[in-house]
Amino acid sequence: MAGKKKTEKRPRRQRRIRNDKISAKQVSFSVLKRKAQVKRIGSYIRKIVIRLILCLLAFLIILFIYQNRYDLSYNGMVQWVHDSIAKTGNGDGYPLAVSGSRTLQFEEFNGTVLTLSNTSLIAYNPSGKRAAERLHGFNAPVVSTGDKRLLIYDMGGKAYKIESISETIYKGSAENRIIVADMGENGAYAIAAKEEQSFASVTLYQSDNTQVLKWASTEYQVVDVAVSPNGKSVAVAGIKAKNGDICSVVKVFKQDKKTAVASYEIEGCMYMALEYLSADNLAVVGDTGVTVMKVGDNTASNYSYGGRHLACYDISYNDGAALALSKYSDRRNCTLFIIGKNGLKISEKDANIDALDVKFRGKYIYVTTDGKLYSYKTNGTLFNSYDAGAGSKRVAVNGHYAYISGLSSIRRIEL
Repeated sequence: MAGKKKTEKRPRRQRRIRNDKISAKQVSFSVLKRKAQVKRIGSYIRKIVIRLILCLLAFLIILFIYQNRYDLSYNGMVQWVHDSIAKTGNGDGYPLAVSGSRTLQFEEFNGTVLTLSNTSLIAYNPSGKRAAERLHGFNAPVVSTGDKRLLIYDMGGKAYKIESISETIYKGSAENRIIVADMGENGAYAIAAKEEQSFASVTLYQSDNTQVLKWASTEYQVVDVAVSPNGKSVAVAGIKAKNGDICSVVKVFKQDKKTAVASYEIEGCMYMALEYLSADNLAVVGDTGVTVMKVGDNTASNYSYGGRHLACYDISYNDGAALALSKYSDRRNCTLFIIGKNGLKISEKDANIDALDVKFRGKYIYVTTDGKLYSYKTNGTLFNSYDAGAGSKRVAVNGHYAYISGLSSIRRIEL
């Protein structure tokens, strides 16, 4: 029709659908899925944490059993806890100044370094803190250390004490004057004392101070005793005159036997000290040679010094024996003589040093001279040398550190 305006028909607007728009049901499913994933991850992490905790507990239990393998009793466990607490804490570090008393012995003991002076007994932890400090009150104090306990006695007197890091465990008194005593690895100990009716008596006590053996020596002067690692036997070294010469003997007694289970006698050598190398081997140090005795077989092997002088020695349980032998009487130009824990000679080699002290620990032998510390392999070859400071004399080895006792200080050397 004429005059009628023609209009164009617009297309219907189509609804735009957003690709990122998710329905409520989809959102709910995604949230649940994410929660499930988080829950699975959390459960996995918890399992890992629990396993790590169990592994840590197992490690601590194994460590506890190993460190207390000689005494797993209730009292032993309590002592371990108290000692561990006493050893914790930080000190002022090393070197430590030492003054006012004379150092008589210097040993490693239960994770500490132990100094015995004419007045006191002090144990330092690796950071230099005093883990223990006690006045002993003895005129002639001597210390013998075991695994977790030590025995301190008054040589020539009657009094003795059993000590740990944390406390004085026991105070005792011998019937007669004490000649020598020894603390075993498991806490058993032996005391040799003078007797009126015999030369001496040797008494073996268990860790609870119960007497289990007593032997009277009617023929020999007792010079040393050594308790076996299991605490059930005691070895005795003695001397006497025979045919115008010195005669030495070693006898081993078990607590359930009335007579010696092993015995060895030698002429021309004066025994001075003995210690267990292993459960069945004894090392006996004399003035002209060293004897290794195999207790189970009742056999012995002798190693002569070849005319050399004994400068210093160390017998270490489960390590071996190390002796420094000098061509002269003043410790000069020493030779190292090494014996393994099996009782066999490992090496003999000239070190050409003036040895003041020696320690056999693990795979190495440590020797101090004035101002130096040397470490040697068991075959006698030099491994390393360290500055030990002026006046260095005694050495104690604890873990990866060596501690040097000097005239007025204790130094620590990282090995």
